[in-house]
Amino acid sequence: MSKRCAVLWCSVLAAALAGIIAPASAQEGTPARAARFNGHGFAQVTAGDRTFYIDRVGRRLFDRYIQDIGDADTAAAPLGVVTKDGRYGVLARSGGWVLPPEYQQIDTRFGAFWKVMKDGKHSLFSRDEGMLLPFFDDVGYLDGRYFDVKTGTKWGVYDRETGQLAIPAEYDGFDYCGGCGRKSDYVYAQRDGKWGIMGFDGQVRVPFAYEHEHWGMRSEEWVRSFSKNGRPVVVHIPTGKEFSADGRDPLEILAGGELVVQVNGRYGLIGHDANEILPTEYERITVPNANDFRGYHGSYAIVEKGGRKGVYQRDKGVLIPPQWDDVNVYDDYFALAKDGRWGLYDTTGRELLPPSYTAVTHVNDYFYSSGSKGITIFKTRQKALYGLYFAETGQVVSPKFHEIDLASLTYDGPDAVVVGEYQGEKAVYDFAGRELLSLGYEAWSLWDTSSLRYFVVTKADKRGLYDTELQREIIPPGFDQLRKLPGSGPMVLTVNGDYGDYRYGIRRMDGQEAVPAEYTVYDSVGGTFALLSGARNGDPAILIDGQGGVVTRLPAQYAQSVRHPGLVLISDDSLRAQLYSPALGKSVSNSKFTFAYAYDGGTEGAVLERFSSFGLAWVRVDGRYGLLDTAGNWVKEAVYDRVLNFNAHGVAVGARYFPASDWRSQVGYVAYQFIGRDGQPVSNEVYTGPNAFLMDMDYFVGDHLIIRTTDEQTGGLLAGIADNTGQVLIPPKYDGVEAFNNGAYFLLSVGYKFGIADRSGQIILPVEFDNLLLNRYEKGTEITFPMLCYRNGEWQYYTDKGEVLQVEGVPTGTFTVNTGLW
Repeated sequence: MSKRCAVLWCSVLAAALAGIIAPASAQEGTPARAARFNGHGFAQVTAGDRTFYIDRVGRRLFDRYIQDIGDADTAAAPLGVVTKDGRYGVLARSGGWVLPPEYQQIDTRFGAFWKVMKDGKHSLFSRDEGMLLPFFDDVGYLDGRYFDVKTGTKWGVYDRETGQLAIPAEYDGFDYCGGCGRKSDYVYAQRDGKWGIMGFDGQVRVPFAYEHEHWGMRSEEWVRSFSKNGRPVVVHIPTGKEFSADGRDPLEILAGGELVVQVNGRYGLIGHDANEILPTEYERITVPNANDFRGYHGSYAIVEKGGRKGVYQRDKGVLIPPQWDDVNVYDDYFALAKDGRWGLYDTTGRELLPPSYTAVTHVNDYFYSSGSKGITIFKTRQKALYGLYFAETGQVVSPKFHEIDLASLTYDGPDAVVVGEYQGEKAVYDFAGRELLSLGYEAWSLWDTSSLRYFVVTKADKRGLYDTELQREIIPPGFDQLRKLPGSGPMVLTVNGDYGDYRYGIRRMDGQEAVPAEYTVYDSVGGTFALLSGARNGDPAILIDGQGGVVTRLPAQYAQSVRHPGLVLISDDSLRAQLYSPALGKSVSNSKFTFAYAYDGGTEGAVLERFSSFGLAWVRVDGRYGLLDTAGNWVKEAVYDRVLNFNAHGVAVGARYFPASDWRSQVGYVAYQFIGRDGQPVSNEVYTGPNAFLMDMDYFVGDHLIIRTTDEQTGGLLAGIADNTGQVLIPPKYDGVEAFNNGAYFLLSVGYKFGIADRSGQIILPVEFDNLLLNRYEKGTEITFPMLCYRNGEWQYYTDKGEVLQVEGVPTGTFTVNTGLW
């Protein structure tokens, strides 16, 4: 890309999204205004005093965009509510209609279904199932099969399966427990100002004798939201029995469905059949951990009698007699307190921990409102110290920690271990109570997230490795870093020091030293090998198989990776190097190379770049570049002055300076060819390129190659496009060629004129336009058709066939356009 062309390309104006630009006013006779087509296939047009949106064939699609619907990204998914001629519809992202614009209202607030109004009547529409029921004077949603519907001034219930009214439209209104986990087969109904219960079979379940508020609604046999003469009552639907409290507070229903009743200040329990379970002789019956941050869910209740507490279990009665000062329930375990001391008990009353602790809680007590998550581990306390009890194994850890927490083994993973802390030191236990790490370390982390065996431990800010099975250090904490070798085998890279003063060594997983920590340089080779060189004690460089742990000594003190698994550069003096194959145990080329770590720009010798994944490496010899293969053979002699490495498609660039006698050298041009993965030019063509910069973006555009030649009249550069095989798609006769829409289109420019070609090089718009309205910031959809183009003093829409779009409502087809840059 030339600098002149870059300036020209910037004159192509970025456009606003359709629907954003709108004139403050539009008078009859003024030119029509238009905006760019957006990615959904419509654009805003203003003609006279009317603003509307058109589709890609120029038809008036709708008049106003009202609101978005969700964030679905499929073509058939709804895009938003629009209006046309005063009626509402829902447009799909494909441009088609989900609901045609023929409705008086569309209410999308309910998400999965929308309430629609047509000819003064209402219905419900589902994206998946279409119109759910006929049109009524008003409608509501109950459970997907049943709907409350209004006919005239009265309400009934419509059964979608039968297509008939299950409850006739004879009622003042309905209420329903839509948020209940189990859907009920009845509805709360109002008639003549009183509320009752109607079954979906049309039968009265509870007579119309109550007041009702929308709270405490359930889907079972109890009705809790009723009151009579202002006094709260609970009604048992099957029998019609009423229960009320002594005071004005409503009665409580336990998680198991039992009703807590109150008579003369004493409490009892009534079961599902409205018969007594516990007599009204208790001072209180409450949900465990009620109004507590620990929360609760389950089949238990706390009963109080004589100032003491016990535990009730559904279907079993009083499980723990009320003999305790306090009770907390954690799933099927009970923490019981007497005289200030807590113990732990199971559902049989068996003592798991004696009442000798100042506290016994679930290990996750602070967040217990979210449940135990199946973790049966408890935290005990004696004075200021905490201990642990693992209920499944019976393992007890006496109180010795200042803090105890759950921890995950991976970022954002589930809790998997228990961590105790004492004076800054950590201990770690698995969920069975096995001690993985004893106190004595400031920090810990897993060496391998797939196993609990090895921990990286920190002491005095130094790292070591701890074996949880052997329960001992295998690498003492004496290193700044411990790293895995490539290949993730049974070897550990130890690191001490800082930038410019590193010391690397290798330890086996049993702690034995495999390589002394004398090496100053570390590198990886081919993803499975590690390379250490520059030992302070003069030892030779080594290559380590990261998977098998095999150590290969190299015949030189210094070595350098060339990013190939079977080759390295070796050097005795860190100045001159040879290409060496550790597998063959010999050099693969007689050529001498400059050792890169010591290269200062003045050292003589060939400089070997790293090998590409295609097995070729650029080598610089006396200022020129050639290509070497992995056998040390030259596949292209050193003839290029400048080069680019191979891209992902296996194409590189080789460039030559023009001879001093060539006039083009005065403006800094180079001759270049594209090189294939065989080291040979992809075509015989030699192109002309700028010498100011040699970067990928100047030679590659997406999956294509930029080709150039010189203008015979001006000496400037002309650009074109070829594919990766060298086949010319767009001949080099343009000032600029730029790829858009991920290579689907090419923007062409000559002087101050612009055009567009498709990915095959076919010209869509000739280079005759003064301006094109595209959005450079919409990556992947910068160019959208139809496109607003400016030629001969007129803005018009052009299709991807290069034809002028005829727009409904704008007979002339010409527009004014807001060309303000975004």
